[in-house]
Amino acid sequence: MAVSRQQFEPFVLWGRVIAIALLLTRNLPLLLLILITGMMIVAVSLILISAKRQKALNINLEKQVEARTLQLQISMAELEELSSLQDFLLYAISHDLRTTVMGSLMVLENLQGQAGEVIPVSRELLQRITQSSKKQLNHLNQLLEAYGNITDGIQLQKDYVSVNAVLQEAIADLFPLLQENHITLINSISTDPLWIRADVGKIRQVFHQLISNAVNHNPPGIEVRIEAIVEKPTFHFTIIDNGIGIDLLEQKNLFELCLKPPQERQLTQISLGLCLCKQIVMAHGGQIAVHSQVGEGTKIGFTLPTDA
Repeated sequence: MAVSRQQFEPFVLWGRVIAIALLLTRNLPLLLLILITGMMIVAVSLILISAKRQKALNINLEKQVEARTLQLQISMAELEELSSLQDFLLYAISHDLRTTVMGSLMVLENLQGQAGEVIPVSRELLQRITQSSKKQLNHLNQLLEAYGNITDGIQLQKDYVSVNAVLQEAIADLFPLLQENHITLINSISTDPLWIRADVGKIRQVFHQLISNAVNHNPPGIEVRIEAIVEKPTFHFTIIDNGIGIDLLEQKNLFELCLKPPQERQLTQISLGLCLCKQIVMAHGGQIAVHSQVGEGTKIGFTLPTDA
């Protein structure tokens, strides 16, 4: 830290005083007194400058230590979160695989207990086994996708697309599920094209997940309504159902990837699907939220920038 001009001025001033004294007097004792006093002033000034410089260095060092400590705390929090996610992933995968294997084993043991070399297997049984296996495989794929989105981030392939067309594709894919559960689906979105720059597959996945979530976790015969409002620069989308609703306590972590207590583990797939929705929406620069009351249905809304 360099000595400033202001800090150096006392030395210059004292030098001028000594020079004037030498010109005005030949009194040796007085000159010695002046010189000794000057040396003391210089020494004190140097001590003060050194102390000030040391104080500045200490403040700078403290700031660096604080910044480094904060960085380490953030890194530790990220490591703890990653460790928790790994625990969740290992539990969920092992739990789902165990459930699937146990179910298949029970069916095989039942068939093996029947008499005869050739055992008849009904098409309905095969269909149930196939559907169960596909469901568990889809669940495991979603787990890996959600985990990968957190650790590696979401890679978006953006293009200008019509939201109407993307929604219709999702509805068409869900038609068998809607028909099987006697769902009344009302699409209130205008037929005029709503153009948005987004990842087509990801946005379709959000609509697919939110609609199927309303169907799968409610009794048959409910009504599902889809609405959209344009308030540039934002699209507001809402999926509304008149089903059983969601308890306020469960809503708090509905969009998070977390391991639930044993009595709530049947909701794991709900949170998993909505976790993916949140990741996708936020990657596009939007937000997602739930509003629900038990017995009065559920409303899940999300926003997307018109030019994401």
